[in-house]
Amino acid sequence: MEFEYRLGGESRKMLFDLGTLRLIGQHNKREPMEGIDGLAAYEQVFSAVYCGMQREHKARKAQFDISLDDVQDWVDSLSTKDALEIIRAFNSAYLIEEAGEDVAEDSDKKK
Repeated sequence: MEFEYRLGGESRKMLFDLGTLRLIGQHNKREPMEGIDGLAAYEQVFSAVYCGMQREHKARKAQFDISLDDVQDWVDSLSTKDALEIIRAFNSAYLIEEAGEDVAEDSDKKK
């Protein structure tokens, strides 16, 4: 899923796909979808932004020349509302909905 947000005075694109999860795992040296508690919320926002932008550049075969410091400055200046919007986009990219009863019932009918 591609996501665009205004950071550092410019519109920035992020790509949230499996490659992004790989980058987050490498960056944080742990499983990317590991449970996040309140203290790790900043890390989650920062990782989603930095790795999402890095992945979007790679997908376009464009040079990624944005520094960690720049992204930290941008994330530091986000309001809580803006940070939540980014996290919602990130989470929705990886949301796997369980099959509902309707799907199970249809499957049983076909047998």
